[in-house]
Amino acid sequence: MIIRLLMVDDHEAYLEQMQRLFAEESDIEVVGVATNGKEAVRLAKKLLPDLVLMDISMPVLNGIDAAKRIMKRIPRTRILCLTVHGEKHFVLAMFRAGVIGYVLKETPFEELIKAIHDVHAGKRYLSSQIACFEEEIVQAQSKRVRK
Repeated sequence: MIIRLLMVDDHEAYLEQMQRLFAEESDIEVVGVATNGKEAVRLAKKLLPDLVLMDISMPVLNGIDAAKRIMKRIPRTRILCLTVHGEKHFVLAMFRAGVIGYVLKETPFEELIKAIHDVHAGKRYLSSQIACFEEEIVQAQSKRVRK
């Protein structure tokens, strides 16, 4: 099964590099690319990707607010955060927004591929650097479910 991926990051060179890497993966297809959160919401509604790979710090609309809007409009879409921000407040905000995976950009590409597969399957995925927040993440997710 092919995973249809929407990539969202405001660094175009990084997006191009990641697209080249994903082109080598037989079970992942990049169906769209957005450079800000507003564009990500628009493309997610149009393309209905299986998974959104979302950065946090972006112009126009940040990744936290974009994730909230995508989850409200297309709740079956899975979101995996890929960012440089490993601080607890960012991690918890993204999980409250509806992501089910969080990977730091310093993570090796092979681990990112595993994270994509796990999140696509509905499993929570955390980079080892943020695994220390797991208990608080579970609480953040349960608060989101109760809303």
